[in-house]
Amino acid sequence: MTLPATDKIISVASENAKRIFHHDIKRIGLMADTHGNLCAMETCIQRLLDFHVDMIIHLGDFFDSQRSEEAVHIIEIILKNHICTVKGNNDYQIENALKNNCLNHIPEHHRKVIHTYLAAVPLHIKFHNVCFTHSLPYDSIRSFYEPIDTGNVDRAKRIFHDTDYHVVFSGHSHFPILFRNRRGIVTREPVSKKTHILFQKDERYIIVVGSACEGESGVMDMTHMRYDRIYA
Repeated sequence: MTLPATDKIISVASENAKRIFHHDIKRIGLMADTHGNLCAMETCIQRLLDFHVDMIIHLGDFFDSQRSEEAVHIIEIILKNHICTVKGNNDYQIENALKNNCLNHIPEHHRKVIHTYLAAVPLHIKFHNVCFTHSLPYDSIRSFYEPIDTGNVDRAKRIFHDTDYHVVFSGHSHFPILFRNRRGIVTREPVSKKTHILFQKDERYIIVVGSACEGESGVMDMTHMRYDRIYA
């Protein structure tokens, strides 16, 4: 495909982000941490489309700070599939490198397009009481460097205390994990390959989706408030 001119990139990114608010968006495909791996990204997109999702959200780190040679092709895939993205730490590092006139192995026009797109990507997306983010659901740059899952529930407790989201979806940590707040008791649980999570009104949740490079993705049914882990 032909990349849009830089003056159209911001409107394209903005329109992709707004698609979640369309009345016909019921099933959302979730993926994260493809880290510049074109094959993993395309495979995961097709897998989610096979589950008849209405849109796909990439939870950050679609780029990799050490692997920038395919950056423009990743943008092409994102635009072609109308994927909504949030910014991960690797995406931020690529954005900064381009801002500082680095990555000169990438053609100048492509550098401008990639930087313009990245500058328009939000840190998180909020839809009703659901938040989609790379890691911690805050506005600081540091928030997408700190993992939610450190093997305990400390950061999950902080998020539940600081926010009122019913569900937070994140990437960054590459293995799928569920944090559940049930009447003030926070637990850390594995996400089974064979069962689904039906969100209860009197509980709150944080789900780390896992890395698409490891075959991980998921589908959120907004109508039935249900999440299914999709594992290759």
